[in-house]
Amino acid sequence: MKSFRKLVFFSILLFLCAVITSACGDSYGGIDYYNPNVAYDGNSIIIIYDNDPKEVTLDDSVIDKLYKLGVLAKDSKHKKELKKADIPDIFTYHGTQYKIVALGESVFEDCESLEKVKIPDSVERIGDYAFYWCKSLEEIELPDSVEEIGRATFKNCSYLKKINIPYKVKKIENETFQNCYCLNNITFGNRITTIGDSAFEQCNSLIEITLPYSLIEIGDSAFEQCTLLQNVMIQDGLRVIGDRAFYNCFHLTLYIPDSVEIIRGFWTLYNVNFYYDGSASGSPWAGNKLE
Repeated sequence: MKSFRKLVFFSILLFLCAVITSACGDSYGGIDYYNPNVAYDGNSIIIIYDNDPKEVTLDDSVIDKLYKLGVLAKDSKHKKELKKADIPDIFTYHGTQYKIVALGESVFEDCESLEKVKIPDSVERIGDYAFYWCKSLEEIELPDSVEEIGRATFKNCSYLKKINIPYKVKKIENETFQNCYCLNNITFGNRITTIGDSAFEQCNSLIEITLPYSLIEIGDSAFEQCTLLQNVMIQDGLRVIGDRAFYNCFHLTLYIPDSVEIIRGFWTLYNVNFYYDGSASGSPWAGNKLE
């Protein structure tokens, strides 16, 4: 009888050891998702799991989780009623920890009531059309962590007044700030090499801007119809000015550095007072050349 009890005891002990080994995994393909560390407290085995957050893109499914946690005021089905979005960097939902590293394509598109957005410094990318037609948006903070801002991200944000482009951003994509009628204050990062087509087209409140030394190309219609623009500081190093880049900037007096090699299109400087003594290819002479 005693032998039978010992057999049962050792069988149970072996089973428990097998369960612990299975939970912890091994170096030959066992469960390593939890990255367990094993510690000892007297005779007890303590398994400590690594809680590295799961990296996610802010989309409707993530917004729905934030709504259920009470972080955002409305869920994904009613997000168009949002007035303020204070996006967290890390949150926990049903025992899993998430880290928001990007804003998805069109994630806040057509949120016409959205006025203020705070983006955490965990975010590295902002997708195409992320804030497209957020016509009430007045204030947004872009952290230094942001490396990419997508196409038409802020297009038609007609009340946006100020924007600071993070220093890691290398390109302003096409139409990014097109039709931001109230935009009057822009700070560019020092790594930007390209301003895309129509990037600031019809930003009618712009009066003065200083372009970075890193800039190589200004795209087609980049500043077209910026009708109040008076002064654009272009640094030596710019090589290309696109077609209609400053078309109908009636009040602009532009000094173009000799580094410019290509000026595309006959209407590039139409109705602009400009000075240029270089030898760029192209036909920019529909403007008013200063002597």
